[in-house]
Amino acid sequence: MKRGTRSTVVFLALLVVLQVIQIVDPTMQTGNEIHALAGHVPHAVISINGDDDFATQASSEGWPGAGTEGDPYRIENYYIDASTADGISFSNTRVQFVVSNCTIYDGLSQHKSGISLENVSNALLLKNDVTTCYRGIYLRRSDSNSVINNTCSKSSWGISLDIAKYSVVHNNTLADNTQTDIYLSQHCHESVITNNTCLSTGERNIGVYDSLNVSLSHNRMHGLGLDINWNNPRFGGITDFSDNTINGTPVLYLGDDSGGVYSGSYSQVILAECNNILVRNINVSRVHRGVTILHCNNTVVKNVSTSACMRGVYLRGGFNVTLSDCNISNSRYYGVYADWWWGAGEDLPSGYLIVNSTLGYTGRSAMYLGGAGGVTVFNSTIHHSSQDYPDYDQIYVRCAHDVTVASNTIWGTKSDAAAIYLQAINSMISNNVVFDGGRYGVYLSGADGSVVSNNNCSGHLYGVYVEDSNHTGVMHNQCSKNSDGVLLRGSSSYDRIEFNNCSECSGNGIRLLDLSAINTVANNTCSNNTGNGIVASGVEWAIIANNTCEGNDVGISLGADTYNNSVYWNVLSDNTQNGYHNGKDNTITNNYWSNYTGTDGNGDGIGDTPHPIPGTAGSEDPYPLMSPSFTPELTSWVTTPTDQFVEYGDEFSWDLDTTG
Repeated sequence: MKRGTRSTVVFLALLVVLQVIQIVDPTMQTGNEIHALAGHVPHAVISINGDDDFATQASSEGWPGAGTEGDPYRIENYYIDASTADGISFSNTRVQFVVSNCTIYDGLSQHKSGISLENVSNALLLKNDVTTCYRGIYLRRSDSNSVINNTCSKSSWGISLDIAKYSVVHNNTLADNTQTDIYLSQHCHESVITNNTCLSTGERNIGVYDSLNVSLSHNRMHGLGLDINWNNPRFGGITDFSDNTINGTPVLYLGDDSGGVYSGSYSQVILAECNNILVRNINVSRVHRGVTILHCNNTVVKNVSTSACMRGVYLRGGFNVTLSDCNISNSRYYGVYADWWWGAGEDLPSGYLIVNSTLGYTGRSAMYLGGAGGVTVFNSTIHHSSQDYPDYDQIYVRCAHDVTVASNTIWGTKSDAAAIYLQAINSMISNNVVFDGGRYGVYLSGADGSVVSNNNCSGHLYGVYVEDSNHTGVMHNQCSKNSDGVLLRGSSSYDRIEFNNCSECSGNGIRLLDLSAINTVANNTCSNNTGNGIVASGVEWAIIANNTCEGNDVGISLGADTYNNSVYWNVLSDNTQNGYHNGKDNTITNNYWSNYTGTDGNGDGIGDTPHPIPGTAGSEDPYPLMSPSFTPELTSWVTTPTDQFVEYGDEFSWDLDTTG
């Protein structure tokens, strides 16, 4: 990674400027003391646009200086109310100037900044006291400026930089800011953040985003510490990270490291573009992110605990990252937050493994997994998420592929949330135990090609809920004691719901709704449900076969807007009403009806008279089975078919004839 030098040159050049200021104001002291208001002059807001405007106002106001490096303009000793506009604002200037020893206040309610720079270079902001503003000091699209020895307090953002290269933020004191003390938003390349004291307990003390070759050293933080992130390895990097502490404890920062093993006492863990790293046996608490892993490969974090962090573990980019035997609790937002990075031609991250870990009592989701491929969550315990946001799911997967969630125990889901939400193609949810609350046990949306199998989902409004997903399988699940065991709806086609036990639900065992088509519901047991064993509404071309529906209010029910469905070889036994049919052009045949009263004169196992089916369709089963254990005889071929081989493009036909 490149190491910058220009910020160091800028920082050294400031010594010359400071010497000039020292001659003009011999009472100036270094350090972070908060000055008194003695000698301050009340002044209206100051707004300067361009070098000519600066010269004009300097002449009119009597500001000393000539705007040069050796004799900068100086605006100093003012007391400014920022309730109607930014206290002191500059735009489109290149002259040298200093703003020093000013007190600016009361811009918070109207989102005003104390001091703001827009497209400005060569400014020195020195020993100002900015309080109760939206942003204390704000630099936007402004390069080669310095912010030194200021006090910024009781604002939303203390010192905020956005697209501000070659900036120096040095020896400032920041306190009681609700969002962030020092914030580098993006493209603040080659900047130096050093010797600052950050006392606020807001979202973070120092945030660095998408900025290259930043020097971060000798900062003393007494709140939630650091938030460092870049979306793409090309967009960010720390060249010098040294002697930064949070509440007196050092930060473990590893950049471009390879092959190391780390443990010990640290306030935060930050891994950036590392390979083959093992971090273990570390406990962190009450910081913005307990563990940050940026674009690392073949990295293991083992037996690490995070408590009361904004996010317990943050993952972005990289390949083959493992979290093992971790305990992540009481995160304000997310326990584990894993996301992809943007950039044309970039590979999406893959190979995340979260195993043998416990996540509990998060404010939002226990896990957010976005965009990543090949993620596995295995043998972990997840409970009591969404404490502050009741509609956030415990495990939330979106825009991903090839995700596996297996053999986990999940409970304590909030009433409007899902234990597992999957928006990922070609994925697997299997062998999980999901219980104790939540609107959904497992929720699939846009999850084409995914399989939900061998899960135990109980105590939810919906055990398994599938929406707008094609070619999925819901198989071998225990979905009992929910309102609905399995629900399929929306633009869902070629889905298979098979071998599930959906019993003792307060609503329905299996429910098909809303334009779902060409789906198969087979070999399920739907017993003792208060509503229907299986109910279909708004469904076409479904196959409902070989299911057992016993002890329900209605065994199988087809609504008025069901068409061209096939219902056969089902056992409909001892339901209040074994079947109900209000649809059109549905085929209902060869089912066992426990209330069938006909006879079987020839002993072929099929009743001699049709079984009438209640409902407005006026239909009947022409071949009702006499026994629930009836096994049909296989048909025999009139002419046994033989294998044939054809060339691509040849036309061929086959006449198929069987005995009935």
